[in-house]
Amino acid sequence: MDLSLDTGIFLGYAQEPAYEQQHDACNRVFQSVAHRRFVSESVYAELSRRVRKRIELYAALVVHVAHGGKIDGFDLSPWNKSDASLGRRIMREVARAKPAPLLSYLRAERARFEARVKEGLDRTESSRIPRSGDDVLEAALNTILAPADAGHLRDYLCWAASIGPTAFVTVDRGILDARDRVLEIGRSHFDLTTASWAVIHAATLPERDGNQEAP
Repeated sequence: MDLSLDTGIFLGYAQEPAYEQQHDACNRVFQSVAHRRFVSESVYAELSRRVRKRIELYAALVVHVAHGGKIDGFDLSPWNKSDASLGRRIMREVARAKPAPLLSYLRAERARFEARVKEGLDRTESSRIPRSGDDVLEAALNTILAPADAGHLRDYLCWAASIGPTAFVTVDRGILDARDRVLEIGRSHFDLTTASWAVIHAATLPERDGNQEAP
């Protein structure tokens, strides 16, 4: 089965378990030898933006600490909900583990994050799922999904409609809660009585005989 990966799969894979509760599920996606992994152009564009913001967060933390600030005094209000949540988890982990020197720790975490994102992308197929110009399908999906998610699922459904078994893999609760309706919209749009596609949580990804690549 071919997989189309959502943005959160890469971010969950790249962040250490201490900072990402979905890390193990996302890691499993990249260890599987049972499936080919694809990324769409729209997901890649969103991922690139999200990675830049996370790198900016690490850089801002480094500057804050380098100028004598306490890490738990770092202002997270300018950051979006996801990045602010990561910032709070970093603060909790620093308070728990008390790494020293702190600046070296933060720089190493940033470098590790960047390397893991690249590693995840390297484990996908070189050909990307193209953007679709199907505005009608996107408009229908926009009634039940956030705009960015509607674009990702539009591209997935257009790609998957004419090929064999596939799945869109995500850890996004909004997408998972709407998955039955998403697939119903897809079947109706393409006038299919049956379709070999699915929307699944990373933790439920099926394996064949437990085969795994080395981490």
